[in-house]
Amino acid sequence: MKMLNEEGKGISYTRQKRRPFVVAGIILGFFVVAALGIVVGYFIGRGQIKSCDEGKKHDDQSDKLRKEAVEMVSTDELRSNLEYFTKVPHFPGSKENYELAKYIRNKWKEYGFTSVTMKKYIVMLSRPIKPGFVSLYHGGSEIFRSADQETFYIPSENNSNVVTPFNAYAPSGRVKGKLVYANYGREEDFDALEKLGVNCSGKIVIMRYGKIGRATKSKRAHKLGAIGAIYYMDPQDYARKEGMYRLPKEEAEKLLPQIPVQPIGYKDAYPLLKTLVGELPSSPSFQGALNFTYGVEMAENGTRTVLLNVTNENYDADVYNVVGVIEGTTHPDELVMLGNHRDAWIFGAADPSSGTAAMMELSRVLGEQLKKGWRPKRTIVLLSWGAEEPQYMGSVEWLEEYSRLLSARAVAYLNVDMSVDGNYSFRAKSAPLMDWVLAKATMKVNKTNNLNKFY
Repeated sequence: MKMLNEEGKGISYTRQKRRPFVVAGIILGFFVVAALGIVVGYFIGRGQIKSCDEGKKHDDQSDKLRKEAVEMVSTDELRSNLEYFTKVPHFPGSKENYELAKYIRNKWKEYGFTSVTMKKYIVMLSRPIKPGFVSLYHGGSEIFRSADQETFYIPSENNSNVVTPFNAYAPSGRVKGKLVYANYGREEDFDALEKLGVNCSGKIVIMRYGKIGRATKSKRAHKLGAIGAIYYMDPQDYARKEGMYRLPKEEAEKLLPQIPVQPIGYKDAYPLLKTLVGELPSSPSFQGALNFTYGVEMAENGTRTVLLNVTNENYDADVYNVVGVIEGTTHPDELVMLGNHRDAWIFGAADPSSGTAAMMELSRVLGEQLKKGWRPKRTIVLLSWGAEEPQYMGSVEWLEEYSRLLSARAVAYLNVDMSVDGNYSFRAKSAPLMDWVLAKATMKVNKTNNLNKFY
């Protein structure tokens, strides 16, 4: 990727090209096989074993089922799912996201699930009214302004429904002041600045994405007196992530960001960061991957300032969760759940549609087994959440509604948000009780170099 610095000279930073769907297919296949090992091989088949012979028979049946299910996993189906779920932007609360919810509902019905429902909630979402921007001023003259829209590297992404960059629930505002660089915005980062004598009060703080949540970054900056915040993804951090009762809007907004916040790309962050001076803390490391030595703040006696302009609104919208149930035979009151959110900021190829593609292939395989007369011992619940990106809206509403039932009957929940992320290595996290289950399931996945079949 090529960009220009303030002097018009080229700055190069190599970014990974998008992997083709065929590579995504094999990685998704790995996930589906591992998930089958966990869901089918362990949780679904477990029950009371009364004798050694019965235990051996149970293990043989589980192995047979797992092998049959793995044979059914198709990279073509995975590829097709991923392409379908990433055709158009599907912003939380949008018509497009609703249509995807109906598609999942219809598929699960087609696969023979015991019951499939779509649950609607009305939640408060956030969107930009006009594009936010960041400007760099030299005295009274604007010398740089950030882009209104991200660059479209694939022609099909140039869609009128693509939302301009914004930070959900950040208040509107137009603030101007000196710039301070606070690394990732962690507590230790602000502590390091304080030791250097850097004051954030009355200033705009620019921070890298990563390490902690977006909301925490702006809250810490606001607590230290900052008047605005800017987020950007440093190249160093690219891979080589009318309804239920709620608080009155006035009360809820006290928990949301209190200062204007605007995300920008590292291309736009470059000329801003280049204006900063001062020695960086020795620990933690503040240095990113842009080709200059980072500073921490604008010179107090300098003429340069930054203008941050944000125009957002909060509004109520309908969001839908899709819930598919395959009732168990021996222990129908015990629930094994697997889910993923469906909404995306824009197209959502990795987050969340790689996970949705894998979940849909898993549900198809389970449907094929149902047609053969198989039934799980425990009840399987598949879930497609609406409006996760703003603040886990869909899943939170559902959990609040069914909290008593879940606390009594839920055995495990597997989250499949991003099946493809970063490089080719496998990564998973679990509660300690699930560690060995996860390890045992991945051991059953055989390596293959065949991109058209996953074993």
